[in-house]
Amino acid sequence: MNNINTLDFLETILNKSTEYSRKLTFDKEYQRHFYLISLYCRIIELTHSCTILMKEGIISGVPIILRTVLETFADLKNLSADENYVNLMQASYLHEWLRIFKEAKNGDNPYIEKISQVENLNQVYAEHEDNLQKLKENNYTPLSHFKRFEKAGMADEYRSIYNFVCSHSHSNIRSLYDRYTHVTGNDFTVICYKDQTPHDITLYSTTLCDLLINAGLVTHDFFGSGLIFEIKTMTAEWDKFKEKLLTSKSSGCG
Repeated sequence: MNNINTLDFLETILNKSTEYSRKLTFDKEYQRHFYLISLYCRIIELTHSCTILMKEGIISGVPIILRTVLETFADLKNLSADENYVNLMQASYLHEWLRIFKEAKNGDNPYIEKISQVENLNQVYAEHEDNLQKLKENNYTPLSHFKRFEKAGMADEYRSIYNFVCSHSHSNIRSLYDRYTHVTGNDFTVICYKDQTPHDITLYSTTLCDLLINAGLVTHDFFGSGLIFEIKTMTAEWDKFKEKLLTSKSSGCG
């Protein structure tokens, strides 16, 4: 089996997911509904971005985007399972804005000069601080990345896949060796636009397929789109594809 088929299959799943997403309807009066739809749309769009980069052979950005897809999927799972997760998301939202407002109040950061000039900045800051405090009093505090994954039942993913993609996001030494060096004997070469390997394509494509399909199952089930049969059919096709892929690897093919 040719490894590039994993990317072809990902594109097929992406096209179907995009088509089925047009059938989703939600109640605009509920924040939870809006956030769920938005999270799912984010996963679709980011997956599309990854497929474009892999097709163009520019793979450096893929693990960085994949990191965000993993975080988004964790939030999607949490929010679909717990309506109060909205409050945890809101706590994070307020916390991040307070950091910006605090910096803006100092008045010496040129990148947020316009925010510094807001006339009622102190009032806005106080309101955000008060709202965050109310959430904290009800035990809704900003969650760390690990807590988001743990709550979603994805602690293993956090300690493995997420760890690896984060190394690329932070440009640490591990990612620099992996992405930009080619070792020959006792020497090495630094390569810009290093060729992506079949292993890279398979790893990223299969991970994205898993996330996209499961995100579809969660979202369509939550909103009762009437397309669960189609999503489950897609899941069965993917499971069959993965089985063939594993068989081809174990037999030394492709």
